[in-house]
Amino acid sequence: MRPFVLAIIAATVMVANTVAQIAAPPGSGLRLLRGVVEQEGAEPLPLRRARVVVSAPGLSADPVFTDDRGRFETYVPAARPFTIAVTKAGYVRGVVTPLPTAAGELRVRLAKGGAIGGPVL
Repeated sequence: MRPFVLAIIAATVMVANTVAQIAAPPGSGLRLLRGVVEQEGAEPLPLRRARVVVSAPGLSADPVFTDDRGRFETYVPAARPFTIAVTKAGYVRGVVTPLPTAAGELRVRLAKGGAIGGPVL
């Protein structure tokens, strides 16, 4: 019984999250932006579960995460400048400032990150 209840709760949260991403308040001055996050390279690979955050003066937006195909949807200001920051563990942070009136799908490519550890001689 317990796994069934947890499955119902998880499904409800996913549906509520989807509805929140689709419905923008009328007259809010926001527009829907669709995009995809990919790994940089000769053959770009979609990056699933990358964190996408929109920031603009006077805008407080919750982060969204890419799906299994690297796609995301979020609302952005319709006529004001905004910035999109994309992060994923193991990759260099990506920051994009698209034109407010740009149409079409936004593509963000992240480079693999790395670190070197050890003593400095």
